[in-house]
Amino acid sequence: MTQSHILFSLNGLQYGIDTSFVKEVFLLPAITPINNAPYDIIGVLNFRSQILPIMDLNLRFGYPVTKCNINHEVIIIQWQKWQVGLIVDRIIEVTEILTQLIYKDTSYGRDRNVADVFVMGTIEIDDTLVMLLNPETLIRHTEDLEALQISEATALKHDDLVIETKNIHSQSFYECYFPNITKLEKDLLQQRATNLKSLLVQETFGELLPLAVVKLGREYYGFTLDIVQEFIKLREIYPIPFCPQNLLGNINWRGDILTLTNLDTTLKIEREKITRETDAVIVKVDDLVTGFPIDEVLDVMYLPFEKIQPNTVSTNEEIDRYLLGTTFYEDKPMTVLDLNKIILQQL
Repeated sequence: MTQSHILFSLNGLQYGIDTSFVKEVFLLPAITPINNAPYDIIGVLNFRSQILPIMDLNLRFGYPVTKCNINHEVIIIQWQKWQVGLIVDRIIEVTEILTQLIYKDTSYGRDRNVADVFVMGTIEIDDTLVMLLNPETLIRHTEDLEALQISEATALKHDDLVIETKNIHSQSFYECYFPNITKLEKDLLQQRATNLKSLLVQETFGELLPLAVVKLGREYYGFTLDIVQEFIKLREIYPIPFCPQNLLGNINWRGDILTLTNLDTTLKIEREKITRETDAVIVKVDDLVTGFPIDEVLDVMYLPFEKIQPNTVSTNEEIDRYLLGTTFYEDKPMTVLDLNKIILQQL
């Protein structure tokens, strides 16, 4: 017998949850903190006109807070009538697991700790140990969990953790989880939260492609989110003597010299002159880190692969080789770029 599980990473470890308990996944939006919430509930989200509590799994497992980035994701799980959103580092895949291969004893002959309460079994997938979580104990506050928390707090002196969780509920979401957030990133998180208020179409689990959606000139473009490092404002570009047209110059990015790529030349885009207020995105492809100017960050979204259509009419073979296909964003045509190929061939 097999069961479908969604696999995700958190702090370098891999976990899985039975997909029958999973309602939806999406990229992390802005969260509204609330007072007097349980220690592991960092706030709430207006999700389709319903108040959805958001849980920090690190706190739930008894670990310190870890800072987030715009690529963190949320998994909504439901047990009986209760729903909660779990913040995770990255969703890996949805896979079928043979139940007879699940190892049920997670104590390994030792006394249980807090994290063990949430683990219903372990399995090895591609030489990696995956802990399979129990949705009921993730949502409910059981007596066993409370006893273990008291025991560990006494043994390990978790006073600092208690103080930290109190500070979380007295700080804004950004102060706690995004202390160095840029205006562009903050606007992006706010836009995600706004979109989730009225989103009515639920995607089914399968092959989903996370895309950053940007505007270049008059057109919409998308590219895979896994290569995005940061969205910034271009404050100053330092010219490179005798550089090719596809390179704009150098910028100072967090103390490093970074060369900007000019997608306008590659994609034959016409737009306004680049200024100190122009937005840009920093990306990393293999070991290459670069950036390129954009006119606007529109969204980050999950797109089913089947919604990307190949180009049926070729307008420019030189450009077509850099395209994965076309789709629609808010009823407007959007071109999905193979940014990896563009970067590797231009730098």
